[in-house]
Amino acid sequence: MEPTFDTIKELPFFPTWDMATCTKEAVVECINLIATAIGLLLLTPEGQNRFGGHSMRVSGARWLGSLENQEFDGHKHWQYNS
Repeated sequence: MEPTFDTIKELPFFPTWDMATCTKEAVVECINLIATAIGLLLLTPEGQNRFGGHSMRVSGARWLGSLENQEFDGHKHWQYNS
């Protein structure tokens, strides 16, 4: 199936090869694979997982917070379908 503009608008944020929604577990597994590939530790010294289902949300929030001293107009970067 060749994607059209209408089907692209309908895709989940992380589509699988068959255009279904990725599971949270699959996304975490992918994050762990990438972290391992770039040499990051997967566990804290206490033995807890460093990465989980909220890793990208937390990382994104921290990145946006780091921009506080820069000129950044966040609302211009988002589109909402209402």
